[in-house]
Amino acid sequence: MRIIHAIPAALSLASAALASPLFTHVLHEKRHRANDLEWTKVTRLTPELRIPVGIALTQTNLDKGHDWLMEVSDPRSVNYGKHWTPEELIDAFKPRSDTLHYLAESFTPRCSRMLGSTI
Repeated sequence: MRIIHAIPAALSLASAALASPLFTHVLHEKRHRANDLEWTKVTRLTPELRIPVGIALTQTNLDKGHDWLMEVSDPRSVNYGKHWTPEELIDAFKPRSDTLHYLAESFTPRCSRMLGSTI
């Protein structure tokens, strides 16, 4: 008798497990370890060579994004149809200025001068 009650429970657990996604994250970029790329040192790099480096910073006001979107999307809002310019979007979500300055100070003086034009 207990087996009869256990079968539906087991079936419901199995169906719930199969219905849930196997992967719950999105891969935005793939990282390679240096030894995976099989680098070979040929000569010293020239100091003028620029190597692009991406640094991810925490954005601000992400919690307000939905509300701002609804303000320009709702016909009852006074801001309806007043879409933001790319500059306004960048200003609204850019990292805090003290974070940017800390980052610039963390690099060598030459790098800080180069970053200073973009901060």
